[in-house]
Formats: sequence, structure tokens, C-alpha cells
Amino acid sequence: MYKVDIHFVHIWGIEFELNVMVMFSVSFFYPNHKATIEERDDYVEMKQWKYTKPMAIILCIITVVIYVLLGTN
Repeated sequence: MYKVDIHFVHIWGIEFELNVMVMFSVSFFYPNHKATIEERDDYVEMKQWKYTKPMAIILCIITVVIYVLLGTN
């Protein structure tokens, strides 16, 4: 629609930040007023997966590498 002189990956980053701002604004001005009911009968044991931290680090590294590779000409 508009001709811009920046890489499309940077536009994705700007779009992501705009989406986050819109979501925060909507939830700030229109909060959920419904009461939540917690049931104590259903118990699920929440244990951390043993590969959580290594996988999170790997995913962050992959994301940065993709961003750098697609951002360079």
C-alpha cells in the first residue's frame, strides 16, 4: 500500500509492538469483570519439564539468528 525503505522483517517487529500496545490498551480500558470460580477438586501436578531452560535458550538463539539473516542484504 505504502512504499517504505526498510526491510520487511523490521516491519514485522513494528507490527508486533503495535499489536502488543493495542492488546494492552484494550485490556486496560475494558477489563474482564466476570468472577472466576476456582474448583479445588481438580488437581494437576505442575512440574517443570527438565528441558525447559535449554529449549528456551535455543529458541531465543534461533529467533535472533533468523532475524539477523533475514535482516541483512
